[in-house]
Amino acid sequence: MWLFHKGGAIKYALDYSYSNWWQETCDLWEEIVSKDLFFNLGTYYESLNLGSEFAKKMGDSESEQKYKKAANDVLEKFPAHYNGHYIFESTNREKDSAVIHAIVSFYPYSYFKPSSKEVADTVNILNNVFCH
Repeated sequence: MWLFHKGGAIKYALDYSYSNWWQETCDLWEEIVSKDLFFNLGTYYESLNLGSEFAKKMGDSESEQKYKKAANDVLEKFPAHYNGHYIFESTNREKDSAVIHAIVSFYPYSYFKPSSKEVADTVNILNNVFCH
């Protein structure tokens, strides 16, 4: 418990995610930059949820609550990534397979479940894009 409270490697990483999830960064492929990348949001959402559970086990209720609050803030960003036709990665690269990577990689923390209409729509659109 002492290492977690004093700043062990896990806590440092979680505190970084807590403090920076909303910052501009690069995408999974390191080709574009945005503040609102679907894959990165998935990464932050899962890590902050798992971090909250870990902090609770370590007896650090302050970190548990702040990580959970940040995870909920991230969660609010996901619905805007569905444009009625497909789930998009970012406004500066909409059709990207990183979306599918995020949905399957971060399950069960994925906002859009693999069997949802939104994911089916996205798979259909991406199939058409990559086939052409």
